[in-house]
Amino acid sequence: MARNARIISIMNQKGGVGKTATTLCLGDILSGMGKKVLIIDLDQQMNTTSSLGLKQDYGSSFDLITGKNKNIVQKLNKMDAIRGDLNLAHYEDEAKKTKNPFNLLAFSLEPLKKDYDFIIIDTPPALGVTTMNALVAANGVVIVSQAMEYSIEGVKRLFETIVELEKRIGRRIPITGVLITMLETNPTPVLDKQMIGHLKEMCENLGYQLFPGCIRKNISIRESQLLKQGIAEYAPKSAGAKDYLAFAEELLRRVK
Repeated sequence: MARNARIISIMNQKGGVGKTATTLCLGDILSGMGKKVLIIDLDQQMNTTSSLGLKQDYGSSFDLITGKNKNIVQKLNKMDAIRGDLNLAHYEDEAKKTKNPFNLLAFSLEPLKKDYDFIIIDTPPALGVTTMNALVAANGVVIVSQAMEYSIEGVKRLFETIVELEKRIGRRIPITGVLITMLETNPTPVLDKQMIGHLKEMCENLGYQLFPGCIRKNISIRESQLLKQGIAEYAPKSAGAKDYLAFAEELLRRVK
């Protein structure tokens, strides 16, 4: 049966905020729900590639975005994946020479959509052409942020970039929501609560929404990545598994 994948891009222009963890945990939980999932590592740092133990003798996301779609999908136990590539760092200048530099990924993903329910893209911590491609290709953009000033500043810059991109392509970018990650909860510091309030106000001013729950800081998330196991398999009763399950359920409601 042919499917028609929803493409979800996980973003923030600042690194270290939980993009890779969110990509992996979301993919793991959606797979556990019976969804056919493809993970794409679009970051030249290749943290998703490392966490999934992807092989280097397959093609990469660089091959995908440049139109070389042969032998790039790796079959894993619960989902499929396309590895990252250091060559993505050199892609920016080449892409700018093309007529439609921001549409290349969307075009390359089209043949794959029939095989999956969800395609989840881990993006680089930058606002270059690669990130623009992930924005244009997405049916839903999830912006992840810690309740910290520098992380929220990254969200603000991403919002500004999205507004400019929307003007350029003549349509809205579908922002599914902003997800707070790595939150201290025992108790939540007053400053973090203030930062969340500031982020909520910033979202509302642009017509966006925070996801109702946060991802609590939880060692099981990091451990599952190091052991190359899904969070639902490694620690199904952990705060991390419960939080990402709630997030996945809300995401499904929003992208129907």
